[in-house]
Amino acid sequence: MIKENLKNKVTELKEEFYKQEKKLRPKHLITRRIGSFHGFLFLITLLLGVGVKLTAVSLKIECDIPIIIFLSIWFVFTIGITCAVKSINSRLYSVNSAALILYLSALVTYKTTDVIVLLSGVFLVIYLGCYLSNKQHGYTRGWARNQTYAFLLESLEWEIEQLDETNDVFSELKLDDLKLKFLQIAQAQLHERQRDIIGDYLSTNDAAFSWIKSIKK
Repeated sequence: MIKENLKNKVTELKEEFYKQEKKLRPKHLITRRIGSFHGFLFLITLLLGVGVKLTAVSLKIECDIPIIIFLSIWFVFTIGITCAVKSINSRLYSVNSAALILYLSALVTYKTTDVIVLLSGVFLVIYLGCYLSNKQHGYTRGWARNQTYAFLLESLEWEIEQLDETNDVFSELKLDDLKLKFLQIAQAQLHERQRDIIGDYLSTNDAAFSWIKSIKK
C-alpha cells in the first residue's frame, strides 16, 4: 500500500513536470531559433554594409526581375508549407525562410545602403527581443529543468516498481530511501525554479539598465 502511494505521488509529479516541459517547449524553440537566425542575418547585413561602404561596390543587379519572380514563388511556397504543416520545427524553418526571402527581396528591389542599415537595425531588434524575452521569462531554463526532473522521477518510478515487498525489513528500508530521494528531487526542483525566476528577472533588468546608462554617458 505504501509502495503504491509513493509510486502514485511520483507519477503525479512526473506528469506535472512533463506538462510544464511541453508547455514551455514552443516558446523555447521560437525565441531561440528565430532570435539566432535574425542575429545571423544582422551580422551578415552589418558585414555587407561595411563592405559596401569600404569598397563602394554598387548594389545594382541587372537581372533583378527574374530574381524577384523567383523569390516571390519561393515566398508563396514557404507560406503554404507554414499553413500546411503542424510541426513547430517545420513552421519555424518556414518563418525563417520567409524572413530570408523578404530580406533578399528588399536588397534586390531598393539597392541602397540605407536599406542595409534599416534591415540590420530590424534584425538586431528582433534578436534582442527574442533573447531578452527568453532570458527574463526563463523559457529555455524552465524547459530544460522540467525535462531533467521528469527524467529523474521516471528513474525513481522504475526503482519503486522493482522493489520486492516480500522481504519486509529490506523493503521498508528501501522505501524510506526512495521517499527521501523523492523529497530531495521535489525540493531541489522547487529551489532551482525559484532561483532561476528571480535570477533571470534581476539579471535581465540589470543588463537593460546598464545598457541605458552606457548610452546616456
